[in-house]
Amino acid sequence: MTHSNLNDDNVSNSSNPENEIPPCADEVFLSEQDSCLLLKKTTQYLKEIVAKNLDCQPNKIENKGVLREYGVNSQMTLEILNELQEILGQLSTTLLYEYPTLGQLAVYFVQSYPQELAKRFKLTHKASHKIPEKTQPIFPTSPKPIQANNKKSVKKAINQPPLENQHEDIAIIGLSGRFPMSNDVDQLWAHLIKEESCTREVPPERWDYRQYYDENSTDPDKIYTKWGGFLEDYDKFDPLFFNISPRQAELMDPQQRLLLESAWATLEDAGYTPTSLSRNTGVFVGVMTNTYGSFAIEAFLKGNIHCPDSDNYDLANRISYFCDFNGPSLSIDTACSSSLTAIHLAVESLHRRECESAIAGGVNLTLHPHRIFQYCSKKMLLAGKDIHPFGDSTGGFVDAEGVATVLLKPLSQAIADGDHIYALIKGTAINAGGRTSGYNVPNPKLQGDVITQALKQAQINPRTISYVEAHGTGTKLGDPIEIEGLTQAFGQYTDDLQFCAIGSVKSNIGHLMAASGVTSLTKVLLQLKHRTLVPSIHSTPPNPHIDFKKTPFVVQQKLAYWQRPKIAEEG
Repeated sequence: MTHSNLNDDNVSNSSNPENEIPPCADEVFLSEQDSCLLLKKTTQYLKEIVAKNLDCQPNKIENKGVLREYGVNSQMTLEILNELQEILGQLSTTLLYEYPTLGQLAVYFVQSYPQELAKRFKLTHKASHKIPEKTQPIFPTSPKPIQANNKKSVKKAINQPPLENQHEDIAIIGLSGRFPMSNDVDQLWAHLIKEESCTREVPPERWDYRQYYDENSTDPDKIYTKWGGFLEDYDKFDPLFFNISPRQAELMDPQQRLLLESAWATLEDAGYTPTSLSRNTGVFVGVMTNTYGSFAIEAFLKGNIHCPDSDNYDLANRISYFCDFNGPSLSIDTACSSSLTAIHLAVESLHRRECESAIAGGVNLTLHPHRIFQYCSKKMLLAGKDIHPFGDSTGGFVDAEGVATVLLKPLSQAIADGDHIYALIKGTAINAGGRTSGYNVPNPKLQGDVITQALKQAQINPRTISYVEAHGTGTKLGDPIEIEGLTQAFGQYTDDLQFCAIGSVKSNIGHLMAASGVTSLTKVLLQLKHRTLVPSIHSTPPNPHIDFKKTPFVVQQKLAYWQRPKIAEEG
């Protein structure tokens, strides 16, 4: 039988008996010529739909052009999908992010919805009792499912004991943090179990938001939000404790001071002092904002010279200097993933034995209103008070502040030293989205790939996972993309649905930007410690673009005992 492989440039033929599909009375078959014609007509049809939304001519849109670069925004994406759903039925809202070019999208539709498209373009004819020679059923509506025996072999492979050359688990032995309305992790836990929101109006000691705020969001030169998650007493610091002069402390970015305090508290939590911990300790911190220096620029423009210590490399090196640590010392900026990237690099450094222990975490302070102007100009922020992860809202996040750090050691060393162990890091992974449908738009497939990579490194079958702490920023399409990526990763190993709880701490305290990842980790560690799952608030009504019934996940919406999952292997 002839089998057509379609792409956005050509149609080629290859023979593969595994792809043969037995004929049935309702099967639609196309000649090879009609298969090529179907791709051509589908491509033109998509061009017309996109052009109508962009108010341009269809011939202006190229097959290999990224739709986002033509001006297709989130709202247009939904309008395009709504029109396509009239003939194709329910479609995933992440399709235009998975297939960012028109050519890729056309190939996907021809492969996944051939019969619907063939009927629309009147290219169909019914099959007789035998498939005519040199004709074929075009691609089935859904991918061929993995056979049960294949899934069992995958489960067996992923659950086998670690090989000798595999990396050792990393133990988390210390934890500290400060968050909106929470001066430590215990106060954060109290807010989580009480289902409390910790965001508020901009405190007057920060800036007078009324000077910049436009409630109606009509003035492009003003901000449209007055809400945030703010740290209390961020400017209170005991410089002499850290052998720093008061004058020098005033020049230091407060983020440096917060990290110094958090690192010390983390060592205390683990039962160490800088002198009792190995000198060969690494420091890895995530940071992306640098608003303290904005005040110096303002003063300079008025003729007053101020030179604060606000370089980001100082954040990690302040800790290494004070503690006299000789391991790697890095400040890392990968935007919202900064603190998780810091933890990943710390784990890798421990695996390579570049250091014997490591402090890792992140920090975020928004001290100057210019940062809020920047986010508002990009329409990134929510106008309201609370983020709605996985819920139906206008979209956007609430900016928030905080700091958190963890102390890491190889598991064998932590056991030998008698350390208290919060949890184990069994695998980490990192990648980039490459060229997606837009510079700030994630790719669900690549998100799924990096999750799969971490699962394989950890040798964990995702069917045994009972909770996922998600990024969950509450954006209309960002949340569906994240759920799609997770679903793709889990779906490689199980067809089971709605067995895994999911949540986001951003529903309580906002988005801590560079510190958001380590804050999410903090929530998971607290849930493990108390054996309790806390609700992800503001998640109802649900996001209409996520059908959780077709995913492995269910949003955690009430306080519950965290039960260990019980899985029956091979049925």
